[in-house]
Amino acid sequence: MLSLMALPILTRAFHSANAVTRSRIPSQMILRYTQLVTDTIKQGWSCYLVTVLFAQLPASRSAIISRMKQEVQRVYSTLITRVHRKPRTASPNKLPILIGAVDLPVYKSIRTSARQYAA
Repeated sequence: MLSLMALPILTRAFHSANAVTRSRIPSQMILRYTQLVTDTIKQGWSCYLVTVLFAQLPASRSAIISRMKQEVQRVYSTLITRVHRKPRTASPNKLPILIGAVDLPVYKSIRTSARQYAA
């Protein structure tokens, strides 16, 4: 069986940057995703980390997020047809899970030296 856990992306558990706002991701959400991944692995699925890098896209923030989501959905749609012959008729628990998060550059008002974090 195949399971795909990815940053950044979508499917049964997709949250766009708009849904999470600019604050920290609530710890409860992190715990739920952790539990989802743990339970899925216990059921015999494999887990993979995939990062999707995009070239700089010239558009508004919402347009960039929308374009990124479209591209990742296209890749996921191709992937599931390799896992299941007819994914639209498949049970959701037989399809890969793709969890994603948009990682956009943000302004950092306080600059700190990397030496502060060195061991």
